[in-house]
Order: sequence, then C-alpha cells, then structure tokens
Amino acid sequence: MQSLYLHIGFHKTATSFMQRSIFPKLKQVNYIKTGQIKKELSKIRYRKKLSNLETENLMYYFKSFNNGKPMLMSFEGLSGTPLSAIKRKPQLGILKDLRRIFPESEFDVHIIFGIREQVALLTSLYVQFIHMGGVIEPEDFLKDRLVRNGAIDNFQYHQFIQEVYNLFGEDHTYIMIYEYFKENFSEEMLKILNYMGESKVPKYKNVSRNKSYGTSQLAIAKKLNRLFKNRANPNGIMPYFHIPKFGKVSPRRLLQNDLSFRLHYKQFELTEDLQNSLKNRYLEGNKILVDRYLPNLPIQYYK
Repeated sequence: MQSLYLHIGFHKTATSFMQRSIFPKLKQVNYIKTGQIKKELSKIRYRKKLSNLETENLMYYFKSFNNGKPMLMSFEGLSGTPLSAIKRKPQLGILKDLRRIFPESEFDVHIIFGIREQVALLTSLYVQFIHMGGVIEPEDFLKDRLVRNGAIDNFQYHQFIQEVYNLFGEDHTYIMIYEYFKENFSEEMLKILNYMGESKVPKYKNVSRNKSYGTSQLAIAKKLNRLFKNRANPNGIMPYFHIPKFGKVSPRRLLQNDLSFRLHYKQFELTEDLQNSLKNRYLEGNKILVDRYLPNLPIQYYK
C-alpha cells in the first residue's frame, strides 16, 4: 500500500514557504513538486463532477510517482478557492474526490493542514487581492468575492475538520496552528516533519519573497491598479507592459520594494467594525473548535 501525505493548505499558513524551502529537501518522503502535478491537482480543485474513469486515471497517474518512499503532495487549492470571482467546487466536494482518487484499499492517506485566526487570514487574503490588481474596498471584497462565491464559510474550521475526520480519520490528520508556527518555527516545523517520518528540519536558505503591502502601499496600489486591466480589475484601461531589462511594469513592482517600505510601512488592518463583524461570524464555530478538536487553540480565536 502506498503511503501518501497530502498537505492541503489553508491559504496564508506558510504553504508556499514549505513548498519552496522545506519539502524539496526531505529525505524520508518523495516530495512531488506542485508544478509537476498542478494540472491534475487543479482538475480535482475545479472539476465539479469527476467521472469514474477520470478518478481512476488520476489514481494511476499519481501512482506512477511511486519510488518506494511515502509520497508528499502540497497544494493549498485543495482546501478551497477563496479569491475566485465565481462559485467554485465546495470544500467537501474536493475532499470526497480526494478520497475517491486515493481509496483506502490502495493508499494510506494522511491529511496535513494549517489554520489561522480568521480575521488575520482574511486580511492577508485582501492584501493579496490588491497585489493581484484589485481596486475595491475590504467590505466589497468580502461581499463580492467571499460571500458571493461561498468561500466565506470555508474558514469554519470545526466543520472542515469534522469532514476530514469522517473521510480520512482523526488518526490520519495533522493540524498545524499558524500562530504557534509563527511564534516558534523550529519546534512546530519539526512536529510536522516528525509526523511524516523526518527526524529534523533540513537546512535551507531564506528564499527572498515579496513583502505584503503596508497601509500606505495598499492605498496607493488601489489607485494605480485602476489603470491596469487584469482578472482582478477587468475594467482597467490598459494591460501590463514590459520594459527591456526592467520587466513587467505594475503597481506591485513599483511599490513592493525595500525603498518603499523604508519610507513608510505600517501593517494594514481592517477597520474595527469589520474585524468585529468577522469575529462574530466565526465565534461560535471557534468555541466548538476548542471544545471538540483543538483545546490548545490561542485565545484570540474565541475571545
């Protein structure tokens, strides 16, 4: 039987960092880089109805990566598609298809995912949306994207955890709490790797990454973004263009640099009213989360 570790998100819980800097260096597992299988993973993420033939073909395709070690795949899209402008395949549909593609008779599947306090996660998603060229205010972003596409409830973690337990088993699930991970990376990363049979955190280089917009950069970006046409702002005036030896000209390229952040950087936050509204939306679910599943949950989730 093939052992398989599926790291499925959530978004904004250090998934990209792990994919870039940690997972490729592991010794005891066979990490299948996302780029190699993104087409197939995206089919699971988006295709609302996978036929039995498609399910079987995907199963045998993933089996072809077997090299005798447990496999590891990592793709945050398997926990949902929060930034889509339209309704996408629901979380439960994705989980059910994963179970069909990786049946108990053929695969020993372990699900790994991280959670993050919802206000912080949704704030980060909004900043990412502005990175992508968005122009709307946070209230409209939540209403026109996450509420309209149904993704606002993707972050009712107690429901998601129960669905994972029902399909894969509590003893086949590892849940990382992002706040603890951020506070003590080495200890929390080691716990995840120990779960997969690795004995230590590998040495890695700090891969450079773009820093999120602060309050000032975000305000300027929203205005500049209106000039450019893209998926986040289809009503823009012109497409992005390239300058030789400089690359793509975009607000993100102009604003997301060391000089911009040295001149003025203050972490962006949602308004107090919006934060309170979101906290109230998830409060009861988070109380269930701490009572039934994660008794060590940080207090900011439920107070």
